[in-house]
Amino acid sequence: LNYHQLRLTEKEGELYRLVGGLLSASGVRPQFTVRDESDRPVVGVETHLFRNGGVTILGLLSNPQLRVDELGPPEFKSNQRFEKPRMLKLGFPVELHVCDARAAKFLGRKKELTVRLEPYEPVILALSPLPVPALRVVAPERLKRGETGQLGLSLEEESPAGSHIFHVEVVDPSGKVVPHYSGNVLAPNGRCDKLLPLAVNDAPGRWVIRVKDVLSGQTQTTAVEVF
Repeated sequence: LNYHQLRLTEKEGELYRLVGGLLSASGVRPQFTVRDESDRPVVGVETHLFRNGGVTILGLLSNPQLRVDELGPPEFKSNQRFEKPRMLKLGFPVELHVCDARAAKFLGRKKELTVRLEPYEPVILALSPLPVPALRVVAPERLKRGETGQLGLSLEEESPAGSHIFHVEVVDPSGKVVPHYSGNVLAPNGRCDKLLPLAVNDAPGRWVIRVKDVLSGQTQTTAVEVF
């Protein structure tokens, strides 16, 4: 039996059930279940798990056949089955706080969740038994051109995650993001500082600082008056 061929033509059922039965009989169970809209086991979806302290990062990725030209007759040389969006039903062992990391959106406390998986784009979810504390940004009220300011980025309480990534955007008075002042900052235990070294020829006025916690999707905005 050639599973690589059979799954392209939706004829993998017998082999799928055989291997699934062997795994189940050996006590192998998935931590997170992935099923289709009809509540059947899904075919052609990879799951990837990463640990960040007490937070689990769950990645879902469509799994088309990479080298269909080597699988024989023409009917086996198409990934059409996997080239369309699919709705997936995820099951968690307990209720978890769920954030869509790519969309930076908190989805609530869930034990089950339905997501849309695109053919060539992943779904990345951050799952935590505890809520991520609120994001806090501390910045000086005023800075003189040529001075270096310090931004304090933190969470108001201890985070369940071991590390966070804060995405910082510094926006000048004309509304443009300034790339050399912006970027990602690693925040072990949810705390870090970022320097803002203003140039003597930077524009005076109200500068806006936008910070997003990539893990939880939270955002905070503050402003600095530059003179």
